[in-house]
Amino acid sequence: MSLKDEIEVYDKAKISPETGEIEVWDKVIFPNVIRKREIKLIFDLVKEIKPERILDFGCGVGVSTCLLSELGNEVIGYDINKKAVDFANFRARKHNYKAQFTAEMPELGQFDLVLAIDVLEHIEDLRSLILKLGKSMKSGARLYHYGTFEDGSPDHFNHSANINEWLEEAGFEIIDTLWARRK
Repeated sequence: MSLKDEIEVYDKAKISPETGEIEVWDKVIFPNVIRKREIKLIFDLVKEIKPERILDFGCGVGVSTCLLSELGNEVIGYDINKKAVDFANFRARKHNYKAQFTAEMPELGQFDLVLAIDVLEHIEDLRSLILKLGKSMKSGARLYHYGTFEDGSPDHFNHSANINEWLEEAGFEIIDTLWARRK
């Protein structure tokens, strides 16, 4: 999406007279601007690093997993929500995506790339999970993590002050604010 297209999306959005906020953030801005930009960024980097096997950790209903399978990678979506996994498997079959989905934690050492998109902020004991990832992921494997730790949502835990420390403790090299590589 070009900057001009993004500006058009923002310009069309109604502003609440009570709050001054965009009323349709979740329905317009997030899916049409933010999510598309995020998916393009991930796709570009996946094409660059060429991982053979990808885990979409906390895949939900499998949108990113299915789209990534279109690039020719072997992609497995994992989520603890069995209903979301069932729907993702239904979607994959219906549209002939080569993605696989499971509610059982797969062996992490088999993946070249682990994506954790909008999931880490939902995990209260994130340090333990990161240590498990560090212990289980193979050397050179990458972790992409994106989340909204600081949004004040009651179901989000703010780990922003500690996540890089925990990643380093777990044996990851910090590449930037979203990417880490297992040493």
